Amino acid sequence: MASSAAADATLARTLRQCASSLADGSVSSSELLARASARLARLRSLNAFVGGILPSAAGAAAASDARRAAAADGGGGDRAPPPSSPVDGAVVAVKDNLVVPGAPTTASSRALRGYEPPMIATVADRLARVGAVLLAKTNMDEFGMGSHGVHGVHGACVSPWMARGQEETLRGPRCAGGSSAGAAVAVAAGVVHASVGSDTGGSVRLPAAYNGLVGYKPSYGVVSRWGLVPYCASLDTVGFITRDVADAATLLDITQGIDPLDATSVDADPRTTRLLRSLGSRPSFHMRGWRVGVPAEYDACEVSDEVRRAWSATLRACEDLGAIVCAVSLPHTRAALAAYYTIAPAEASSNLARYDGVRFGFGGSRGGLSDDGGILSDDGITSADAASDARGKGFGAEVKRRVMVGTYALGTEITSAYFERAMRVRALVADDFAEAFGTKPRRGGGGGGGGGVDRRNLLLGAVAPGGVGAAPAPVDVILTPTTPTTAPLLRDVLATSVPRSRASTAAFAADVMTVPASLAGLPAISVPVGLGADTGLPIGMQLIGAARGDVGLLTFAAALEARVASLGSEGGGGGGAGGVIGWGAEHAALGVDDADRFAAAE
Repeated sequence: MASSAAADATLARTLRQCASSLADGSVSSSELLARASARLARLRSLNAFVGGILPSAAGAAAASDARRAAAADGGGGDRAPPPSSPVDGAVVAVKDNLVVPGAPTTASSRALRGYEPPMIATVADRLARVGAVLLAKTNMDEFGMGSHGVHGVHGACVSPWMARGQEETLRGPRCAGGSSAGAAVAVAAGVVHASVGSDTGGSVRLPAAYNGLVGYKPSYGVVSRWGLVPYCASLDTVGFITRDVADAATLLDITQGIDPLDATSVDADPRTTRLLRSLGSRPSFHMRGWRVGVPAEYDACEVSDEVRRAWSATLRACEDLGAIVCAVSLPHTRAALAAYYTIAPAEASSNLARYDGVRFGFGGSRGGLSDDGGILSDDGITSADAASDARGKGFGAEVKRRVMVGTYALGTEITSAYFERAMRVRALVADDFAEAFGTKPRRGGGGGGGGGVDRRNLLLGAVAPGGVGAAPAPVDVILTPTTPTTAPLLRDVLATSVPRSRASTAAFAADVMTVPASLAGLPAISVPVGLGADTGLPIGMQLIGAARGDVGLLTFAAALEARVASLGSEGGGGGGAGGVIGWGAEHAALGVDDADRFAAAE
């Protein structure tokens, strides 16, 4: 029987490390589940979870242990087959907008209170079929509408991180990011090995960056969305929050591929399995000849000094790997955020029309017809009244605001001025990326990004002694910060999220780095690179790949991760004299309650 300390330590490790501990018998899946359940209860103050342990969890853990026991005995007969997956017996959390039997799926909305569908989301089903122990549902912004994890009916999530070296008045609980807030906190706090979330405009990458984790959004359609409560169907993507890039690739390998229930799903990429084999062999990474694009348009005024310094240092780390750093131009980046906040609310207003008080939500209309043709309930309430009542009571303030924006944008008289223009911007954003990646025919002899040179600033000039040159050839990846700043104080986010507040628009600025890749349907991943020199909080860098270029993106991300880890072992990553970037065990919130920056309350 493993000690509680050993089980806790295993929960704070990667999926591969967990598989090793399970294989050598130092811990069992049932023990991991027991400790995960205990940590979930003890860390309720972080508000990462919704409800309790899923009823299937105990059986899944016992079945995993039985498979291991059968393998140890040589198998045979009617014994369970041996484990064949690196997630067999690992503990995984699922965001509350993915349906899982045995628990309500509320998407953190009153409108879905008590909704408990019998089916299981495809991504959860594929994980469960290879032995993953699905622990519980995680808290989120209502219907995924939020960047900070504060807009759900279950209350705000709290990051386990605390800032260091600041005035006492500046210390306090930090925002966990959103909308997959609970998914990130669950991993950072050492409750689960990995989490499944969703990413519409940055909802996996942003909380991962705030909490010092890897957040991966696959290309649109690579992982089935069936069983995901829709927010914006043309943007919604299932993603993963993990401790390292290899874990993200592992989850992709298990869950990718065609799903007959999702018409947008695409074929699996067999190269993912080969990538996992190479990662398992601990290769000596170099990325000689790879071209890393730096878009000047992402060096926005919202980017803090400590994030900008980390960005520049990360580009130097790419050069250390043999990569060529070059400028690219993505001229429609600044318009992307406005386009997103037109398209997403417009689609949401259509998707959320189903919450009419009949199929979901409050009450229910039945009876005859009113004089105007509406359904008349037994107590004389029309269907229109029931829908208004259901949405008024069921939707939170942020959802109401976005639905009203979307309804307005779809009005017949102004559609061309708002929604159609936003769709044109979306196409232009996609074209910008296609030009940079060389996936679109070039026009008129212009290079792939030469325009970025004239607009470069001090950041671009500081990348290398010779500065950054134009990019006459396509780039392989694009590197930007994931978020403009480190995690803000939770009290500041709550203050600026009040409807009609003059500062409320500041809450949307966190998405400025992540939205463009979402609009273009591209794969993107956030990798932690160090702790901010000013705040001592995690900084994440975002890598963006070409459409369906997930394997290449993950390959480069793993190489960068390895380089950043080596810098961490040399004392980097804490800002100051030790170096700007670097990420090792001493930098991460690994579930160690007494770490000075780990704020998990008993």
